[in-house]
Amino acid sequence: MTETAEIGHLRKIFSVKPIFLLFLQRFNFKELEREKTRVTLIESGWGEGEEWDKAFAYFSSAWPDIVLARLKYRFEAGPLDWSNLPEFFSGAGK
Repeated sequence: MTETAEIGHLRKIFSVKPIFLLFLQRFNFKELEREKTRVTLIESGWGEGEEWDKAFAYFSSAWPDIVLARLKYRFEAGPLDWSNLPEFFSGAGK
């Protein structure tokens, strides 16, 4: 999916002005033991109001269910074959 298509997909979900793209995301990685790492995602830059609430609801699901799940899969399964993605990679964002 191209960046333009992804933005278009987000606009179907909520109509927050393009400023919503100025969120800040920070990932912290902490090794707990060999081959076990805790990943913490911190987001900031949220606004207020109904549209921001919709954006927050969307990303509250998208981060754990799509983005972090893909990150976990990549580190468990190894580098991706982009011509043959697992089902959950290609099905997200529809």
